[in-house]
Order: sequence, then C-alpha cells, then structure tokens
Amino acid sequence: MTSLSPLSNVLKKGLFGNFEGKNEDSLIKIREVKNLIVFQFVQYKNSSLQIKNVLLDGLNISKETLSVNSNSESRILWCGPKNWLFISTKKNLLESIKKNLNQSDFAITDLSHSRAIIELEGEKVKG
Repeated sequence: MTSLSPLSNVLKKGLFGNFEGKNEDSLIKIREVKNLIVFQFVQYKNSSLQIKNVLLDGLNISKETLSVNSNSESRILWCGPKNWLFISTKKNLLESIKKNLNQSDFAITDLSHSRAIIELEGEKVKG
C-alpha cells in the first residue's frame, strides 16, 4: 500500500508566475517532503511526569516556548504548553514512542497522513 499525500490533487509541477527572462537559480522552488512520520503528543494535566527525563530518538523534549530539538533524522517542535510535534524519517519509531511516553501521562496521535510538509528553496527565500 502506498501513502497518498494530502497535496496529491493540489500541488502541480511546472513554472508559474513571473518567471520569464529570469535565471532559473533565482526562482523559488517548492517541493513536498514525503515519507515522514508525524506524531503529536500531549501531556495530560494530571500527569506528574517530569518531561525533562524523557528522550525520543535521543532528543530531549523541551518545555521552552517555541523550541525545536533535532538530529539528522528527527525533530521535536514545541507547539504549546505540554504539546509537541514529533517528525522523523524513521518509520519504526512508534513502538519507541509508546514505550517512552506512557499512556497514563500522554495522548499520542498519528498525524502522518493528514499533514503536508513543504520545503522552499531559492535566493529569495527567507530563513
């Protein structure tokens, strides 16, 4: 079974907009990043677990506002108080996530098939 992108009927390949007479290197390139797993995990209000003691794929889960922790294959984004997104290229992390995030402390939701990640590239892209 192959996964179907949320953008499969929307994203069209080709040149659009004011591109005529411009160097191809100066154009903005848009592409969808595929084959990622995306999990949201939320710590329950009544949980007494100290989040600083939890590691996912070797990454600490930060309580710091707007923080991102990453390595070459995974990324944890702070989304709000006790709320994070975990994005990775590793497909077999669900068991590790369930082992490290106890169901009595966290709600875990697989968002892999309902989210799209877009990458922009080019001289005019702001970082």
